[in-house]
Amino acid sequence: MPGEYELTAVLGFGYLTRELEGRKEREPLESIAFDGRFGEELDL
Repeated sequence: MPGEYELTAVLGFGYLTRELEGRKEREPLESIAFDGRFGEELDL
């Protein structure tokens, strides 16, 4: 992984106590996750 990047992980556990409201603007998984090594395309 290039030095200018920081490794971060967010793991959610449990259940929501309320419904989420609105539409979430999320990046496609393929653009933020890699397969095996940093920069290698994730094949879903």
